[in-house]
Amino acid sequence: MVTVPGHLELLAVDGRAVPDYLLQSATFDYLLLPGERSLTVRYDSLWAGGLRANARRVSSAPQVLTVNVLERTNYRLSSASKPTTVSEAKAFASCPHLWLENAAGEPLARAQPEVSCSPSD
Repeated sequence: MVTVPGHLELLAVDGRAVPDYLLQSATFDYLLLPGERSLTVRYDSLWAGGLRANARRVSSAPQVLTVNVLERTNYRLSSASKPTTVSEAKAFASCPHLWLENAAGEPLARAQPEVSCSPSD
């Protein structure tokens, strides 16, 4: 089982898209079958800017994690930070650092971004 917090999105498992109905809640759990699995994830969040109700979606490029999923093990998608403003969200989306961790909080796999991040990130 992988738990995905609301600001991260699990797009696909082994190249197969995750059903849209699982992406409607702020946090969801997705059952993973044992074996090596390729998970496609991204940072994705909706922000309201300023005093006006001017909602903006901020997303990163998809990233891929590969992990050997064990039976009866819980995993969680995590990120280096959770942005608190629109400008932080845009900066984070340009180079998000995402990983999968086990129930003990130990990182198991880091995401591989489609574009490389600059060393200052």
